[in-house]
Amino acid sequence: MTPTDAATRLGERARWATTLAAVTLAVGLAMAIAYSAIESLGTPGSSLIDGYWHGALPWMAIIEGLVVVGATAGVVAGTAAVAMYGGWARRALGLLAAAVAGLWWVMAVIGAGVSGAACVDCPRVIDPWAYAYSAPLLTLQMLILPAVVLTVLALGRRAAE
Repeated sequence: MTPTDAATRLGERARWATTLAAVTLAVGLAMAIAYSAIESLGTPGSSLIDGYWHGALPWMAIIEGLVVVGATAGVVAGTAAVAMYGGWARRALGLLAAAVAGLWWVMAVIGAGVSGAACVDCPRVIDPWAYAYSAPLLTLQMLILPAVVLTVLALGRRAAE
């Protein structure tokens, strides 16, 4: 096997992983919308957003996990695929999208140290899932959209084809 063949196989695996991550993210987002709708139907006059904030365990934890893991995997695999197959413009845009998602993770790790109100001396727990749930718009802008951009860049038709 030549180095070019190995790189091609690695790039194809990265594209496959990007596809799997996109499906995971899509399932998580579809579940979030469906679950929010179900929750909002139980209370007359409530909206889809109200249903989101009424979300209960274990469903919201599953949804958060699917969204955060799917988006993060999409960023990582998409970045790898774009690095293997992209031209300079595609790589630059992919790097920018990956940097935005990386900033979300920095904020989730630094800013989401959770300490219970009743527990003053409890250790801080890094919980990116709770951060994603508590700041859904920020998560959409800084994690989900970069994952979508990288998925499109990674799976889009290459200029050389």
